[in-house]
Amino acid sequence: MSEITAILVHGGGQGPWAYDRVKSKLEARGTFGQVMVPKLATSGSTKHTMSDDIAVVEQSLEAALATSYAVVLVGHSIGATIAAAALQKLLPEDIQKVKSLIMIAGVIIPPGMSVAEFGAPPPYLEVNENTRNFKRELLATLMYNDMGKTDPELESYMAKNDFSSQGLYAEKCPWSPYNAEQAALPLVYIMTAQDQVCAMPYQHMFVAGMPKEQTTVVELDAGHMVTLTDPDRITDEIVRVTK
Repeated sequence: MSEITAILVHGGGQGPWAYDRVKSKLEARGTFGQVMVPKLATSGSTKHTMSDDIAVVEQSLEAALATSYAVVLVGHSIGATIAAAALQKLLPEDIQKVKSLIMIAGVIIPPGMSVAEFGAPPPYLEVNENTRNFKRELLATLMYNDMGKTDPELESYMAKNDFSSQGLYAEKCPWSPYNAEQAALPLVYIMTAQDQVCAMPYQHMFVAGMPKEQTTVVELDAGHMVTLTDPDRITDEIVRVTK
């Protein structure tokens, strides 16, 4: 085992494409032997739940730990809860191989609560009995607010968003984000000051609930899709925890 693996977990309504720019920069740095970006089960699907997403990340962790001496796990938005929950079944000796859990604009759902129950639906979501869809006309100004209309890939990225998976939002989070086995796990929370999706008051609330002695907080002047708008800084933070 001679390599470090990075596992990048995307947010709800997205796919591995959300890390396109970060993945290419990480691979160019050469710090990691492999960069894994699993596609969550709820991505583009109405048949799966958060538990299915957690299982996908668990499988990625199992594969990475079989070939790597260390792993860095990264979760963006609701992917932070999914990534944290995926660590729960690891044996203590495997937890020790996880160098850090990095949460980017992380939405951290308490155990026993669903995303839908966490608060009133934000104004940018259209909600009915079976689906939750981001209002397309608000994508540019809220989710991609700092990307800039001059970015040639803005329209193509916005077209890929799919928030129709009710299962991701409706299922109660089955795991606590933190447990005794993770007591020494270094945590990094990357705050995004221009975020219009997971606004700063929420981010401060999430950080306040994290174990202070093992948490590092980094604040970036960026919006929710910082993985696309500032991939250099995200890459820097992911590489930093390996040193």
